Amino acid sequence: MGTGICAEGDREKWDKKFSVKDYIYGKEPTPFLKENVGLLKKGRALDVAAGEGRNSVFLAKEGFEVDALDISRAGLEKAMALARENGVAEKVHSMQADLDSYKFPEGVYDTIIMVNFTDRKLDGKLARALKPGGTMLYAARTLDFVRKQGNKFNTDYLWETNEVLDHFKIFFRAIKYEEDPNDPDCQVFFMGVRR
Repeated sequence: MGTGICAEGDREKWDKKFSVKDYIYGKEPTPFLKENVGLLKKGRALDVAAGEGRNSVFLAKEGFEVDALDISRAGLEKAMALARENGVAEKVHSMQADLDSYKFPEGVYDTIIMVNFTDRKLDGKLARALKPGGTMLYAARTLDFVRKQGNKFNTDYLWETNEVLDHFKIFFRAIKYEEDPNDPDCQVFFMGVRR
């Protein structure tokens, strides 16, 4: 884990957020993941910014061996509790790390998912962490989230219309893309195969 003030501040922020009793994002997986899990390459998976583990646990229940990576110890503890509750604790491995300094292994994952977390600097590292032909599932929000909702949200974590599709084409051949301008949550979903 990194030692910078930003990393420490991020860890403290997320530990505090995840320290509540309830699962703040629920226990059910992201619907796009649930609907499209059959398109993902089976085997070893990495859940980047796994949080409380709802998507990691779902993948484990679907037969994946999952590394749940997050900066928050509190989130990962809840992820492992959820894995035990669902009988898949042996298939979910928690990994606490600061993504700014984490050294991703190369060519070891069959699938990587990154849901509701954006760091454009990671994209090449994530592509290299996949085996050739490995699959990536990515979910984020568009800038319409701020425009429509009037939210004060750091726009560095948001995307312009169709920007995700254009951005990932360097590393992945798209197999599914959804971006609905009428979606009140302004979400964008991408699935691709490593080139």
